[in-house]
Amino acid sequence: MRPVSASLLALFVAFSIGATAPAQQKSPQPKILIEAKAPTSYVGGIMPMTFGSTCHATSDAKSPYLGTYKPVTIADLLAEPVAIVKVTAYGTRWTSPDEIRGRLLQVLVAGADAPLPYEPWDEGVFPDIVATIQFADKKRGTFEESGGHVCFTDPSGAVIWTRVRLEK
Repeated sequence: MRPVSASLLALFVAFSIGATAPAQQKSPQPKILIEAKAPTSYVGGIMPMTFGSTCHATSDAKSPYLGTYKPVTIADLLAEPVAIVKVTAYGTRWTSPDEIRGRLLQVLVAGADAPLPYEPWDEGVFPDIVATIQFADKKRGTFEESGGHVCFTDPSGAVIWTRVRLEK
């Protein structure tokens, strides 16, 4: 009878510890600042910069997700919580700062296709939202999004290009 009561006691202690352990907290939404005062002027319908012009690796680091086909989100790929997003340029399709903020929040939690260290698509993509990001640990990176195409640098300095699966 003794082994049963010891097992029950161990189970009770394990359950009690698990019940009192703090729940893993969800990282807070980043603060999104719109630094650009107006949409970037288009010359002949094209923003004066090319998509991905800010997405350059700043180190030899490689994301552990590069080339993987397992389901991941942009938040997973960023590897650290994002504290601040500063939008430095945006296209004329955005009519309010709230629309830009909503789009960025939607993209940051979206599922991502196979992340790669280079631009994987054949179609022409024009910049739509260009931003800098600051991670919770104060490291900085870049972030660009246009029609579900995304490129950014993670906290290690690795560059990642992917498409996102946005909910309709």
